[in-house]
Amino acid sequence: MSNDLSAIKKLVSDVRDTWDESTASMTKNHTELRVALDHAYRPAWDLKLQRVALVDLPADKPMINGPLFTSGKHPWPAEEGLLAVPIVQLDLAILGALYGIDLGKGLVQLWHGEKRLTARVIATEDLSPFAAAITPLMPGEAMAAYHFELGAYGLPSFVSNPHRIIGYHGPYLFGPMEHDEALNQMIAAQSTSKVLQAQLKRLRKTVLSGRKQFAQNNRIFGSFDALHVAPEDLPPTLFSSIDENLLNTGDAGIITLHYSKLDEQIIFSGYLQSY
Repeated sequence: MSNDLSAIKKLVSDVRDTWDESTASMTKNHTELRVALDHAYRPAWDLKLQRVALVDLPADKPMINGPLFTSGKHPWPAEEGLLAVPIVQLDLAILGALYGIDLGKGLVQLWHGEKRLTARVIATEDLSPFAAAITPLMPGEAMAAYHFELGAYGLPSFVSNPHRIIGYHGPYLFGPMEHDEALNQMIAAQSTSKVLQAQLKRLRKTVLSGRKQFAQNNRIFGSFDALHVAPEDLPPTLFSSIDENLLNTGDAGIITLHYSKLDEQIIFSGYLQSY
């Protein structure tokens, strides 16, 4: 299958529709796979990153692992006397256009605090003119003031290893590896109809092709491989990362940013699953 968003969405939709019309008996693993088709098998894009010097990093642009935009109105988040670690900053209009949904406008940010993740939106009107209002982080500031693990040269990773997001690779179909066995079993089962069997084979081939073609360490949309919670236990995924080399927060695992709609308002939240 080509990397076509409409084709990817249609494939998953067709599998769900055919499955729901089927009368085949299912094991617990098969039932969990069917639930995952509603929440975890989703189009995704890898981030196209460019490492830049701290002084060359535009504070009002998408970035990962860099000092995100802050101002007097939107100060650097702090918790129990420690400043949070910046994780990612994404342009909502760009992401909404990619996926074909309305996420609003502005920049959504994710920060890693001492005990929790903080997600917030910087409205577009608060970004201009950003140059006069921004409060940048300088490497000379007291390092003990931040919640982080030291990276290269004794500096936090967001100082020594910032990256701009300059584009997106994809789309591809992301599917969690924990459902691979159930997917294979469902394909092989005699009770699976020929139509559903063919669709599941296409689904498997498309997922495996995405794993082969894309690194999937830092991505937007899609979902994630569950450690302690499954994708269906959280709102839809907007961003996920397992890149320990890039995100030096002191916690190895999966860090995710999620979105949901409440009373016509888009709500963002972060989640961390540590190994």
